[in-house]
Amino acid sequence: MSVVEKPEQQRIEDRLEELEREERDLERRTDGYQWNHAIALIASGVSFLIALVAIVIAVNADNKTPAASTPTGMAGAMASAMSSSGSGSAATASAAPTKSIVLAMKPDAKLGSDGNKHDALVPSADLTVKAGQTVRLTISNYDDMPHSFTSPALAKGATIPAGMQQMQGAAQDLKVMPMPGMGVSRDIPGAVNGHPSKVVITFTAPGKAGTYIWYCRLPCDPWAMAHDGYMRGHVTVTSA
Repeated sequence: MSVVEKPEQQRIEDRLEELEREERDLERRTDGYQWNHAIALIASGVSFLIALVAIVIAVNADNKTPAASTPTGMAGAMASAMSSSGSGSAATASAAPTKSIVLAMKPDAKLGSDGNKHDALVPSADLTVKAGQTVRLTISNYDDMPHSFTSPALAKGATIPAGMQQMQGAAQDLKVMPMPGMGVSRDIPGAVNGHPSKVVITFTAPGKAGTYIWYCRLPCDPWAMAHDGYMRGHVTVTSA
């Protein structure tokens, strides 16, 4: 019995020692993994802080750099992209601030060459803006009849689509563009119980300098619709 039991006991002890070695080895591996994971987390955090500092430095440098200097940082990259794109109107729009214009449409507001007073956009039916500039046009309509500010995106001599032609029904109504348009059209409701309606029209001026037309397409004062400075006018676009 003793001869048989001793090897069995030895085998058990050997197995216990082997299990202890495996456990120690597993602990060493676990500790190493946790240490490597901690190092990776620390490295990620350091990289994030470095990137954040770089962004702050770039922004501060842009704020201190004159507009005419060599483009650097984020603002410089944006300026370079805009200049290399060849889009004159986009570059001009970023340079020129938004222009706000406040006008009113009033009945019998202006004396005409025929000796009578006529509907008109006041104080002036002619506007001046910069090429590519954002324009915020506020129009109050004191007339009980609706009007419009219409300027189709068409070249001089182009036929005006039926839905944008003047609707007075007179021979002098605009059917063909006498000069180019800007791509804007907005109806302006009539006043109610003496209270004027108000609309705000926001558009981007053409990128090409020149003279453009706007007109009222809705039936109102036939004489005013056919004469510049009344219910028809010009938008002069100047170079930046």
